[in-house]
Amino acid sequence: MLGESDLPMISDTYDIDTFFKAIEEKDLLEIINHADREATAAWRCAYRQHKSGKRCNGVPDRYEQTLEELISFLRAALPYRPSRMDNSLYEKFADLRRKVLDGKGGTNRHVSLKSPLRHLHLQDKKRIRQ
Repeated sequence: MLGESDLPMISDTYDIDTFFKAIEEKDLLEIINHADREATAAWRCAYRQHKSGKRCNGVPDRYEQTLEELISFLRAALPYRPSRMDNSLYEKFADLRRKVLDGKGGTNRHVSLKSPLRHLHLQDKKRIRQ
């Protein structure tokens, strides 16, 4: 039986476009949940590669950071543009946010910005940074 941590990554090549295609018909909670799991899996891959001495040029790290920024962007009451983000990626984030919050993507259930998922994600970020 697969545990939650053993689920396969949506994009095993760390491609954000593949991730966006996979979440097209998801609602806000599902997108945040998938992004959180994907970011955790990317972090684990980067950690394993670092421990084994493999060179990965920071690709899993950048993918994880991009997914974390997506989660923050979707949860923000007032969206912002992260300073390190290029225009095309920001436009993808903004389009996804508009689609999900305007009710054009999935079932679009109302989500409190103080949801339990937010608390868990913040705990993971603290653990990861240590």
